[in-house]
Amino acid sequence: SSGINAEYGGEGATYSFFTGRDGSRAYSTGDFSEAGLTDEVGDLTSEQLGEVYHWINIFSKKYTFIGRLQGSFFGRTGSPTERWREVESSLRALGAQEGRKKELKRRFPGCNSHYNQATKSGEVWCTEKSGGVTRTWSGVPRQLHLPGERVRCACVSDDLLGDGKLKPYEGCEPTATACKFKLDQ
Repeated sequence: SSGINAEYGGEGATYSFFTGRDGSRAYSTGDFSEAGLTDEVGDLTSEQLGEVYHWINIFSKKYTFIGRLQGSFFGRTGSPTERWREVESSLRALGAQEGRKKELKRRFPGCNSHYNQATKSGEVWCTEKSGGVTRTWSGVPRQLHLPGERVRCACVSDDLLGDGKLKPYEGCEPTATACKFKLDQ
């Protein structure tokens, strides 16, 4: 819990609905009704738990810490409960997953793209800054196939072209930094 000014957390104030209760779920779902203002987070996805954690970090920097609320996550003395340890474990897993995503983005940055709806055609191309990743190489556009994810265009360096997750764009030269394509629909 953080010390929030009475202007925000006092009776009738903007955030008074949080006073004296754990509304963790609401930080992720945006449901600030009585039903949503709960500490029940068991059915939230890792990403949604990450949103709750994001708000914890924001508030811990903005407000003075004054104590912990006794409930599902902390006991009478403020010590973490088993439920808090489970949530922490999920957050660590989320952190590892985010780390893998960042590494994939670094290795396989996204392509620049343009799509023409009228002609149902498009173009993808690579530069030294495409995908928001600045690097010393441009790369070549390839379709990146990752399990459980949509196929996306990635700029690929020469040393990774043999990766089995990558497929060339049909009709595109193997070393071309830009590829045009038609979408069959």
